[in-house]
Amino acid sequence: MIIEAAANLCVSWLIVRLVPFRYWSKWVGNRETVEFLIQPFPVDPALGRVKWAIDRVSNRTPFFTCLMIALAGQAMLRRRKIRSVLVFGVDIRRDDKGAKTFAHAWLTSGPHVVFGQKEKDRYTAVFFISSR
Repeated sequence: MIIEAAANLCVSWLIVRLVPFRYWSKWVGNRETVEFLIQPFPVDPALGRVKWAIDRVSNRTPFFTCLMIALAGQAMLRRRKIRSVLVFGVDIRRDDKGAKTFAHAWLTSGPHVVFGQKEKDRYTAVFFISSR
């Protein structure tokens, strides 16, 4: 499972770095509305194993971003037929020099935030992609 996680993270890195969002977002899944997140769906025990494998690899390699980790996790969950939602959030911080926009991505499956839990509370969810 660690090898699969490493391979998925590397593929995610390549996709995010080399392919424009408008192309790869269609491959990842369907755009959804906020109401879709409220719908409950079953939690699979494999969820914890996928999280463990991705965390083991990503914690040892500093160049993977939250988006790359969420994409790799979604690919591994999709392979196991576990539904998930990739959530994109933004935060606008203002100071005396102006405003800066920050972005974050996290992955949910049912009621659980699989990846990106720590930082997600600072961000406003604006875009959702459900796995196919």
